[in-house]
Formats: sequence, C-alpha cells, structure tokens
Amino acid sequence: MKAHWFKEEENLGDRISPLIIKHVTGLEPKWVPGDHKEGKLLGLGSLLEHVKINDIVWGTGTKFKLKDIETNIPPLAVRGPLTAECFKLKNIDILADPGIILPEILQPIEYSENLIVVIPHYVDYAIVKKAVENSKFYKKEIILVDVVSESFQSVVNKICKAKVVFSSSLHGLIFAEAYKKPAVWLKITDKIIGGNFKFDDYYEGTNRKNTPLAWENDLKFLYKSKPPILPFSNKLKLIEKLKTFYKSKDS
Repeated sequence: MKAHWFKEEENLGDRISPLIIKHVTGLEPKWVPGDHKEGKLLGLGSLLEHVKINDIVWGTGTKFKLKDIETNIPPLAVRGPLTAECFKLKNIDILADPGIILPEILQPIEYSENLIVVIPHYVDYAIVKKAVENSKFYKKEIILVDVVSESFQSVVNKICKAKVVFSSSLHGLIFAEAYKKPAVWLKITDKIIGGNFKFDDYYEGTNRKNTPLAWENDLKFLYKSKPPILPFSNKLKLIEKLKTFYKSKDS
C-alpha cells in the first residue's frame, strides 16, 4: 500500500501515521512523496495540499482553505468541516482524525491523574523547555513532551499521568482526548503554519468551539485553566470505513 505522510520534520502526528494505517488495514504502508500521482493513501496529518485525483483521503486535514478538490474515490473521512468544505463533493459523512485510534494500539505502563503535561509543537519547544527548567515552584509538577524525539510509548505514558494536558500541537490535543484526558489548547507563538485553521477544523468536527490559551512564562496560568468537555468519538466508524474499503479492493 502506498501512503504519504510528512517526513521533513517528523513530529508526533506524522511519525505515528504509518503505525495507525497498518493497525487498521493490516497492510504495511510504503511512503511515497506528496506529488505521487498513481494513487496513495492520505491519512493522519494536514496533507490535503498534496491530494491528487487518484488518492484515498481518510481523516486528512489541511492547514488552510483550499477550493473545489476532486478525487475519483470520494473521501472516506476528513478531519473536520473546514476540510470538508475544500472538496467539490459536499456530503462527507465522517469527520474524525485518525489520531483518535491510538489507544487501540498503545496503552500506558501506568495511569494516574497527578501531573500537568505540556506538549508543545516542535516550533515552540525551546520556549516551554526554558520556562519549565527556570521554574522554582513547578518543575516537579510539570512534564514536558518532545514531539520530535520521544518514543510513542513514552508520549503515551506521560499523557496518561496527567490531570490536564496543555498542547500547542494539534495531535498532542487529539491524543490526550483520545486517552480521555482533559486537554487545553495553547497558543505559544505565531510560528505554526496556517495559524488556528486546523485547530478550528478539529474542534468544529467534534461539535465544539474553542479558543487558545495564551502562553505565560511564569507558568501560573496552567493551574487556573479550564479544559473543554471531552468529545464524542467517531473512532469505530473511522476504522470500519478504511477496513471496508481495503476489503472491497481485495475481493
């Protein structure tokens, strides 16, 4: 099976994409570049700018608005309504990000509700790391996740120790909520490409509105924040849609 995911900066969502695809389909995904035109699967990530006419779209999102995209195979699912609006075909019935499937694959070594976990986007990591290291009061209570270098199991273990997760990484938020952990959207810098678009897409796709919490270096704000309610999950529909598609191809 040919699939595309972002490899130039391998952050958490991009790195875990082939694992989720293999779990659902039972097939080993082979990475192909975004300009591959002979048919590829686009799953986890903001990949819609790379879609071609013969591609399979499953839970994919976008960082910015695109217009009148057409594919020979109707999208199986997209991340949210803002992504759905990019297609000429408007009746896409499943809005979900494949990141919600992660708990089907990995479980924590231990589970608790004691700590604050911060998952910065890789462009924000240095700022958060410095603030935590310089903190006299909160250093022992705050766990930092490196979305580029940490193993999947390490990330899951940390998320599942949280009473609250704070994240400027979209998939940090999605993974936290997939493990039923309250998650707060952080706005640390303006360096994330596309700004709030993909976050709004995700929250609207789960029937919620949300605004980001502004970062403060003294970290006190982490103790005063209220996370949104956890979303209803389309996980089973999302899994079944891709499984059914590949079963029908084999028959």
